[in-house]
Amino acid sequence: MCSSITGRAMLDWYMQLEDYCCFLAAYQLPLPTVWREENVRIRRQLAEVDYPRLSKDERKRRMLDDIFAELLMLIPKLGDITHVTPTLKTLDEPLRSKNAGYLVKELEQYMETIDQFLMLPHVVETLEPKTRIPHRSKHEECCPPAPFTPYHMQFPPAGVLRMVIFGIKWYIRTVVYPAIRNESNSLECSPLEYQESSYYSLEICKTFAGIEETLDDSDSLIPLFSLVMMSTTTCSRELRLWLWYKLRHFEALGYLAFEPMKKYLAAMWGLRDIVTIGFSRTTPSDVARRLRCEDIIAAVKEVTLEDEESCTGTEENAEGVNQ
Repeated sequence: MCSSITGRAMLDWYMQLEDYCCFLAAYQLPLPTVWREENVRIRRQLAEVDYPRLSKDERKRRMLDDIFAELLMLIPKLGDITHVTPTLKTLDEPLRSKNAGYLVKELEQYMETIDQFLMLPHVVETLEPKTRIPHRSKHEECCPPAPFTPYHMQFPPAGVLRMVIFGIKWYIRTVVYPAIRNESNSLECSPLEYQESSYYSLEICKTFAGIEETLDDSDSLIPLFSLVMMSTTTCSRELRLWLWYKLRHFEALGYLAFEPMKKYLAAMWGLRDIVTIGFSRTTPSDVARRLRCEDIIAAVKEVTLEDEESCTGTEENAEGVNQ
């Protein structure tokens, strides 16, 4: 199947769906890793024959497709870590802290693997930045100016790859590492020696802004919505107002359906109307206020409590129907 364009597309589609579902539920990936390895091996064989015959633009497009396949080959290792993390709660001390410390070291090695991946010559070529940046933004009449310089690519579709890679790093720094650290003592679990979550949020936004100014079709941005929405939870105060207007655009397209995220932002930013009437009909008057740690903790507790009450109500209704 990997030898045909259709077969490669179907396998990539499956692997992306598998990654999405298994990461949400902390399941192990059911498809053996050898499928991903074989996919990359065959692609490399075909590349030796095909690349010299392609034009520069066609070569970069094909190269980007092959690089995504190589990135998918790295995902199972992270999946193994996320699958094991919930089992830490079942262990007694000191084994729980010892295993947590081991998992943090595994995360550090995985982050190093991602960094090495970014240094590969064909990846560097594909992610090459654009030196001449347009002075006029397409959204200067509907959105406030970005509080950063957008990241423009020589090959704009490669911006999606850059966003995905920073999204993986964000996920490790914001979700996986804190979950592991929470189950250990400070002696066994060392700090993760990488950037804070706000840094990855900024890079996601910079890359998205560059893609947004490059693409003419707004529907092409739909696959990036979840990454931008994700970055809102850990972005700096200076980014929030700009992000607010991007969320308005997403909502206007009719594709903003992340209700738990909307609830979390509504609680954290203190703007309850986001959930009831949405972004397009509310005013971001307080969106740039300085947040304290207590605000974030309170928002998480409030959303969690609402979800628990909702589940309880659903169970009670189900029991009534059964009776």
